[in-house]
Amino acid sequence: MALSQPMKVRAIHFLPLALVLILFVFYGNFEISWSMANKIAALVGLALAAITFLLGPLARFWPNLFAKYISHRKYLGLFAFAFIVVHVALSIVFYYDLSLDKMLYENPKVLGFYAASVAFIIFFVMSVTSTQKACGMLGYRTWKMVQMCGYIALVLSLAHFYILETKGEKGFSVRPLGYAVFALGLLALAAKVIAVLRHRAKTAYEQHVQHEAAHAHAVSGKEGVLKAAEEEGGGKYCPPGSGFG
Repeated sequence: MALSQPMKVRAIHFLPLALVLILFVFYGNFEISWSMANKIAALVGLALAAITFLLGPLARFWPNLFAKYISHRKYLGLFAFAFIVVHVALSIVFYYDLSLDKMLYENPKVLGFYAASVAFIIFFVMSVTSTQKACGMLGYRTWKMVQMCGYIALVLSLAHFYILETKGEKGFSVRPLGYAVFALGLLALAAKVIAVLRHRAKTAYEQHVQHEAAHAHAVSGKEGVLKAAEEEGGGKYCPPGSGFG
């Protein structure tokens, strides 16, 4: 039976739990370990972040389908950050053994660590400023710029994922659902680029139309003045664009 309209909106609240269960079953194969919990937390956090950023462009492309989900981006974004915090904590404790040397000086993939660190800082700032009070304090333009930095964090998160999962001659190699989450992140970025380009093209077209309308209005006013003068002088005024058809 199809869900009613209100239920469709509320169903998104179960998305974090659904992703955990899907990854636990089909990615982790029911494995219970700190290592697998860490990977699942990372994948769920990345997937939720990608979905959060994807909703904006989708709402522009198909407003009738996705506009109603825009108000849930904060909910999904905060859940994404929560899973990222879990991933960071588990990594520091179980992967790096609380050792700064292992994180920075003995880490063959330290670039991935730096990328993750910057992404975490951005997500943290976005989370603590994701309130109306913060928006009022910062001003909408500054607040919006802060929130838009999330796309930089998404790029860095994908870079972190790619670097850590690149294994010698095998290259970037993960399980199928890992590829799916990575592709979802790329899709969110691509959708944003397309949305921005479409918006700029539309804005440029609207500005062109407004310019042409203003020019036509100015010319029509000029034509009226010249026509009146020509009628008095018995001459003929040739408006712009006349001749050769």
